[in-house]
Amino acid sequence: KFELNTIVNQPHEKRVNSMSFNAAGTLLVTTSMDKTFKIWEIKPDSDKEQWQCRSVAFYQNEPVRDAKFSQDGSIIAAACERTATFWNPFTNSLLDRITHPCVEDRISQIELFS
Repeated sequence: KFELNTIVNQPHEKRVNSMSFNAAGTLLVTTSMDKTFKIWEIKPDSDKEQWQCRSVAFYQNEPVRDAKFSQDGSIIAAACERTATFWNPFTNSLLDRITHPCVEDRISQIELFS
């Protein structure tokens, strides 16, 4: 028998595409077809863990298909259609972007390597 022991506040409005934890397991980034990615942090409660949405970001109103934390947790890479975007997870600011030149292909997965 399974029992729900987690509460998620402010869920995405559409289907979630991906989830990725930082190395410490204290932050989570989710992506969605609602054209956003959200950064979550855990807030312990008396009986249940609560994942609180800390920030929401988007890039040019495009669906976000995947996102990953860098190994040290200082950058989030997010795949937004044909553009790989790089964000500061603490200030929610866009650091840089790289656009795929092929008009027909979309970036569906993204990884960061050290």
